[in-house]
Amino acid sequence: MDRPPFRADQVGSLLRPEKLKAAREKFLGPQTPTSALGPHDD
Repeated sequence: MDRPPFRADQVGSLLRPEKLKAAREKFLGPQTPTSALGPHDD
């Protein structure tokens, strides 16, 4: 079997613009930064 039986296409960028990140931070409040999760993620 050369290919899986499904297809997936990426449309757009996975990076969020700063404006969107700021609005999310304002709405949800402070969150744990991704860098702090590194040691626990492994």
